[in-house]
Order: sequence, then structure tokens, then C-alpha cells
Amino acid sequence: MMTIRRRLLAMIIAVSLSGAQARPLFTHYRSDSPGDAGGAAGIGALGGKTVKSIVIDGIKDPKQRKNARAFLTLEQVKNETITQPGYIDYLIRKGEKEIKRSQQPFGYYGVEVESRRLPLEGEALQIVYRVSLGEAVAIREISLAVSGAGKSDPGFAKLLAEEPFRKDATFDHRVYEDYKAKFAALSRDRGYFDGRFTASRVVVDPARHSADLTLNYDTGERYRFERLRFVAGDAGNGADRHAASPGGLPLDENFLRRFVSFHAGDPYRLEAVTALQQDLQGSGYFRQVLVGGKPDRSSRTVPTEARLTMNRNKHYAFGVGYSTDSGVHGKFAFDRRWVNSHGHTLSSNFYLSRKNSELDTIYRIPGDNPTSDYAYLRLGGWIREDRYTSHRAFLEGGYDWRRKRWEYRLSGTTAYEKFAIGNDRDEIHLSYPTLQAVYTSTRNRLNPASGFQVRANVLGGVENVLSRISLIQSNVNLRYIQTLNDKNRVIARFDGGANWTDDFHRLPPGLRYFAGGDRSIRGYAYRNIGPRDGSGENIGGKYLALGTLEYEYSLTPSLALAAFVDGGDAFSRTFAPKYGAGIGLHWRSPVGPIRIDLGHGFAEKYGDPLRLHLTVGAELDL
Repeated sequence: MMTIRRRLLAMIIAVSLSGAQARPLFTHYRSDSPGDAGGAAGIGALGGKTVKSIVIDGIKDPKQRKNARAFLTLEQVKNETITQPGYIDYLIRKGEKEIKRSQQPFGYYGVEVESRRLPLEGEALQIVYRVSLGEAVAIREISLAVSGAGKSDPGFAKLLAEEPFRKDATFDHRVYEDYKAKFAALSRDRGYFDGRFTASRVVVDPARHSADLTLNYDTGERYRFERLRFVAGDAGNGADRHAASPGGLPLDENFLRRFVSFHAGDPYRLEAVTALQQDLQGSGYFRQVLVGGKPDRSSRTVPTEARLTMNRNKHYAFGVGYSTDSGVHGKFAFDRRWVNSHGHTLSSNFYLSRKNSELDTIYRIPGDNPTSDYAYLRLGGWIREDRYTSHRAFLEGGYDWRRKRWEYRLSGTTAYEKFAIGNDRDEIHLSYPTLQAVYTSTRNRLNPASGFQVRANVLGGVENVLSRISLIQSNVNLRYIQTLNDKNRVIARFDGGANWTDDFHRLPPGLRYFAGGDRSIRGYAYRNIGPRDGSGENIGGKYLALGTLEYEYSLTPSLALAAFVDGGDAFSRTFAPKYGAGIGLHWRSPVGPIRIDLGHGFAEKYGDPLRLHLTVGAELDL
């Protein structure tokens, strides 16, 4: 037994020595450069020194230069005392090959690299790589094709139409890989889960500086949705009590299915799954929503499940705040997130401040599209003691609906109001219908880079038809934001309105027009601009026209300096615009923009030499 072991050991040693002679770890380094030393003596001279600097000459493009450094293994031992000169010698020469490989993704396959070792002060070394990129490889032939069920899919037709490759253009391997990844991503998004490349190759001819590309993609069959299942995410928050659906949820399954835009048998679309996830999460009913499913390759279907964790049904909120126009204010809110299994909701808000106290309660009944359509009944009132006195109680009912980027409201209001403003005093009952439309160009209303929003409404009442006076009012509001580049942005605003009535002095203050304040003309007190009567009090105007032009310069991605000019008037006869201008500091916070503005009002009778304005709220929220 011992003899066999000795023989095996002798064989292993012999093979090892033979291999070491046939393939030495380090080949002989040779250089005629004056800063280099060749042979074993040159390698030995590296001992005890430190690679302090690595220079790459001949690559101008920053991305290519950065990629070359990323490939260099020598960077890992930079600034370390050399204790293994043979290994460092190997890394220096290996760097030549690494730099060559690093330039291939950019279309350079004929790269030549030479390295030099230059002594610096003390024991420091500088390694210099001189690079000759040569001629970039140009695309000669392109073959792109899609087969399978997705051949006629508009998504793949659009992808092929991108044409990221053009003949005689420099071949960029990154563009090639990114384009390939788009096929796989589109297959997942559109339900072609068996999709694969039947041909995916790049043939490079370095001698001719040319590349031939071939991409053939077989989508396979398109998978289809199975019937969606709703399942309770947990047993908490009352989800297991009073269950109205088979999944153990307190909401009726027929109501939940009104959120779903797809049906069993429809072609799979990830977009539809994502939209359902967002709509359910945004409904307010649920604390957590998980929608998805794994493809069933045997049946070519996707069994989809919506796992829903209910929110707490009753929600209370308390808040204290401050604004320059209304001072300290407090708020109490109560929400019942679902009143019954059909998804009806109830919310009530009470607002209290020195100048304004309000109560607003609203009951909503979801429509066919519960994400945006609902009927509502609203009950509330206010007590306002500012430049005028107004005690109002109202009842309002209506229907809100949305179609793409348009939002509509049709409502009817009946209100009793007792008011005193200047010399005008009255108790009046008004009833009127209102039609309103709002268009928003972007989904990001909180902090959009660019976009606009326009709102228009019209309301009217007829004397002796549940109203004491005849009235028509129309309003138009516009917000426009345009980002010019990373640093510069402009914002424009216009607000206009008009009343047509023969009984203006009986019109409640809430239907009259005032100007001045944080969201109107800065540099003026809140609602300080408007016609005066014989008592000298601002009684509001029949008409409103005002605008803003603002410029922002970004100091950081979230902080900007601003300069603005506001102008306009609230008037009944003659339009006499008042102007304000100033500077501000605007912060795009995660909860919405916070703006601190310092404005000057140029109309001495109404304006202030300097007035501070603080506002918090969405950029596009008319």
C-alpha cells in the first residue's frame, strides 16, 4: 500500500514539474524603452516600489477612458508596496490586453497598446499605457427579424422600427446589447413568455473594420389571462369579518371587478396588471396591494391574483399649520374608508382659523370606473370673519368622471348665506347647476418638470327658480410649466372670471372676485385688491383677470431661486392692473413644493413695500 502511494506522489510531482516547464507563469518581459528594465532583473527592480500613478494616453472619449480603467486589474494594487514583483509585472502586461478588450464595446477591435514604467520621486512608479485606437468597426450588414405569434404585434413592429443600427455607422456593442434586452422585456410585457433568439450574433472582421449583425427573435405563442382571483392579504383590520367576497374581503367582489380592465381569455399585458395594482392601491381601501401571477406554460395562460390587505376602516387626522394670509389654523379630519360592501365612502373635514372656519362632509358612491367616477352628496358651511362677514350653509350633489386626461363635474348646489361686505348686507338663497372641465397634460401633478393644466367652469341660477337673483358666472384658470434645461424653468399662470347679473350687490362674497395674496398677486395682502364702495371697503368685483410669469434657477435638483412678476385686477367697470414683483426660494420637497417668496406691490394704495408669502401645495392643482 505504501509503495503505491509513493508512486502516485512521484507521478504528481513529475507532472507538475513538466507543466511548469511547458507553461511558465510569467513570460520574459522585453522593452527598449529607456524607462523600462527587461528580463528577470527588470522584474526584480519592481520589488519595494509602489505604483502611484496609472496614465492612459490616446483615449479622448471620457466613457471609453472610464471603461479602460474599469478593466484594469492593476488598479486594485495601486498605492501598495510591491512584495511580489513577478505578479505586478504580469498585471502590467495584462493591462495591455485588458485595455484592448475594454474598447471593443465601442467598436474598436484593432487597438494597439504599449506600456512603460517611469520612475517618480522616491520609490514611486508611474505606469503609462499608450493607446492607438485605430479605425472603428463599421456596420456592413444588418439582419433583423421577428417570427411567431408576435410577428404582427404592434409592439414588436414598433421595436423593429426603432432601427438603432445603420449601415456604415460605428458598431457600438452597448447599443446592440440594449436592443437585445428590449426584445426580452417586451416579450414579458406582452405575454410572450416563450420568446427566444433563434439567431443572435455579431461577426467582426478586424482586417476590413466591418461587422455583420444578425438578430432573429421567435416570440412563440402569446399567453392569455385566466380569471382574476381576489384574496385577503391577512386576517387583520376586519378583513375576516363581515366578508362580502369569496376571498374573505369586506368589499363585494362585483365591486372589486370594476377596477379590472382585463377579462379571462384576453391577451396578457403587464401594463394592465400594473394599472390594476396602482388603481387598487390609490383607492384608499387597502393598506397593501400585490397583483401578479406566474405563467402556466402547459396551458399558455397566466393565473392572476390580487392579494389585498385592508386599510383601517376608520381614520382620524389632526393638524396644525400656518400661512401668512390666514395665520395659525387647525384641522380635524375623519374618514370612513368603506361604509358598505359596495365601496361607499364618507369623509368629513373641520377647519378652524382666525379668519375662516369651515365644515365639509362628503359621501361618495363609486361609479362604473371606481378609480375616477363617482356620485357624491356634500353638506357643509362656513363662517368667515375677515374683510367681510359671511355665514353660509350649503347642500351639493353631483357626478365626477374622467376620460383619459380630462376630468368633468356636473353638480347642483343650493345654499343659504347671510353676509355683510362694505355697505352690502343681505340674506339670500341661491340654487344653481355647475359644469366644470379640467385638462391636465401630465400625471405628475405634485412636482412636474413640465406640463400644463386648464380648468373651465360655468354656473347659473334663475330668479324665482329656487333663487332670489338671476346669475351666470364663468371662470378659466391656466397653469403652465416649462423646463428649459437642467438649471432653468419658467412658470406662467392666468386666472379669469366674469359675473353677469343685475343684482351684483345681493351677490354673496363667495361669488365675487378679489385679488392679492400668496396665490394671486404677491406683494399685496390677501384679497386686498378690488373695487371699494362709499365706506372705503373692498366689496369685490364682477370680473377678474390676473397673470404671473416666473423664472426659476436650480441650485440643486430640489432647490431653486425664483424671480416673478404678477399683475392683474379684480374690477367691476374699468380694468386697472396692479403689479407685484419679487424673488423667492422654492424647495421641491417629497410632499410637494414649498415656496417662500418676498414680493413688492407697486400700487401704493394697495401694496406693501415688502411682503413675505409662504405657500405649500401641488404645482398643478387648480
